[in-house]
Amino acid sequence: MNLDEIWKHQAIPSKLAEALDAVAHAARKHIINSPGGRNITGWCKKDECWLAFQDEKIALPKGWEIELADEPMEMAGSITTDFVAARFLLTPGRTYEQAVSGFSPYRDTQAVDPAGREAGRAIIGKAKGNKRPSFIYVNNRLEGNALKTIGAMLEIPGAA
Repeated sequence: MNLDEIWKHQAIPSKLAEALDAVAHAARKHIINSPGGRNITGWCKKDECWLAFQDEKIALPKGWEIELADEPMEMAGSITTDFVAARFLLTPGRTYEQAVSGFSPYRDTQAVDPAGREAGRAIIGKAKGNKRPSFIYVNNRLEGNALKTIGAMLEIPGAA
C-alpha cells in the first residue's frame, strides 16, 4: 500500500474504501447482535467475539486487493491472450480536468509518475523476456507528454 499517495491525496482508493465500509458494517452488526443478548461493551472486548467474527462471510468488492499493492499485481487467470496491452491514462488521484488544465499544451513532462513509469518498464521487460507482442498506450494526461513518458519507460537517455 502506497502510504505516501494516501497522505498526498488525503484519500484511500475507492475499492479499498468500499471494502473497509463492508467490513465495518459487518463488524457493527456482529457486535450489536451479541449471543444471548450479552452486554455489547463486554461482548466486543472478548476474544470469543473476534474469533467468531473471523468466520463471518463478508461480500467485498471485486479487485479491492489490487489497491493494497505497491506494485502492479497480476491476477490469476488474467493472461488470456498471446499479447499484452496496457493503458496509462491518469495518475491515481488526479482528475481528468486537473490534468488538462495543468498539462496542456502537452509539450513537456509536467509531473513524473514514478509508479506508472515503473509499471510500464515492468510490462516491457516481461514482454521482452516472454517474446510476446506488447502494446502500451500512454495518454498525454499521465505526465504531460506521452512520447517523453514512453521514452522514460524504455529508458532512452534524455527522453524524460
